[in-house]
Amino acid sequence: MKRTNRIKGKRCLLLMLCLLAVILAGCGQKEDPGKDEDNKSVLSPTSDEDEGREKVEETEGREDGTTDENEDGPTESVPVGERTVEPLPELTEEELASLQYIEKNAIEDYYGDHTEYQAYVPIGTQIEDGLASYFGHGLTYHASAANFGFDDLLEDYAFSSLEFDLEEWENVNSGYRDVKISEITRCGEDSYRIAAVMNDDLFGTPYSVKKVYYLDRQAKGAGISWSLEVYELGVDEETNAVIDELARCYRINLDDIKTDGEWQAGDDKRREELQDEYEPREGDLVLEKVDGYQYMGLTYLSDTQGKVQCPVMVPMGRETSAQESYVRAHMHGVAVSGGVESLYGRDFLSRVQSGIDDQNRLYENYPDEYANAQTSAAQPIPGFDMARYAILTYDQLQYGTDEFLPRAKILCYIKFQEDYILSYSITLYFEEYDSSTTTLIKELEVAYGIDLSEFYYESI
Repeated sequence: MKRTNRIKGKRCLLLMLCLLAVILAGCGQKEDPGKDEDNKSVLSPTSDEDEGREKVEETEGREDGTTDENEDGPTESVPVGERTVEPLPELTEEELASLQYIEKNAIEDYYGDHTEYQAYVPIGTQIEDGLASYFGHGLTYHASAANFGFDDLLEDYAFSSLEFDLEEWENVNSGYRDVKISEITRCGEDSYRIAAVMNDDLFGTPYSVKKVYYLDRQAKGAGISWSLEVYELGVDEETNAVIDELARCYRINLDDIKTDGEWQAGDDKRREELQDEYEPREGDLVLEKVDGYQYMGLTYLSDTQGKVQCPVMVPMGRETSAQESYVRAHMHGVAVSGGVESLYGRDFLSRVQSGIDDQNRLYENYPDEYANAQTSAAQPIPGFDMARYAILTYDQLQYGTDEFLPRAKILCYIKFQEDYILSYSITLYFEEYDSSTTTLIKELEVAYGIDLSEFYYESI
């Protein structure tokens, strides 16, 4: 809400500045809202009486119309210049009707004569007091309409929001860097610019912010100014579809504001490495590193009465905890848990089957949460006199959604001494797999003598 109010304030200020320029047009030199304190052109379209159209003052920059951060700090001037592109073909009525993310809506000239103008906006856009706002899929969209009665001030109005953004990006305390601004692109009667800037998230991983500023000319002297910002940390699988539909509606190409996935790759790597940081919690047993293993550690569990002890190997990572009679760990899409229990005179194989049946009963009793459960027969574990394991596969409802995700659970039972067993389970969350998962699964295979090759990362 605060951000929306700030945008409204900026829009109102821009309108007042442009209207003031109209009043002062015949009273000496017009104050140029696109000049900074040093009178350097930032965004300063000027009138070209010979050609009857607006032009942009030239400044030094690269051939592609962008400039990098200078040596002393952020960008001090916006590279200008123009290029003209042919509009893409208009959408047919059938194509418009098939849009999934964009719709037509009316935006009122709230601070003018209250005329309503049609614009393409993301579905779900809220319009209040003449300001259209949308937040979703890592995108921020704003739009407003104005009518000055003639065309000279429209581009100043549309691109002045870029100047406000530059003030924020160039603040030495903002963390932004590598500010790049495109030249003005003219597409039919409309025009737009694209900006890109870099920053680092809380963990030091670089991410980008990209934004398009667009002037949609309407009747003479009227136009809709809209912007679409792409915040890389918030993008999802639908972000590009929204961008593509909006671009197609305005007959332009917006591939330059799409992200390249570098932040996601960097964040995935950070999270993957973070999982491996093992530090025992206060009161936990301390795992011993085992030679020949990258992830597995060794500890000794006892039964609840402390009568016996059993060696247990468990992955060592950030989410590892080892108590006197219980261990658990979760890393790289693999969750393990185990404990020591007494058979209390029961038959070992009966206990194994009872454990499998209990798990299957859970799936049957909660059909809204579990589906497609299948269970293998209990198999002997090589290298142990009395040991069995079974593999259960199922789909589980993802919390907060209506989507079911595949899972696999491996139940292991190893008898030791006369009346005790180590009960150990491994749960595989396929959507959490990463480049380390297969190595971890192979270490569990070696540690417990089981075959999980069908669940390697490369096999899923």
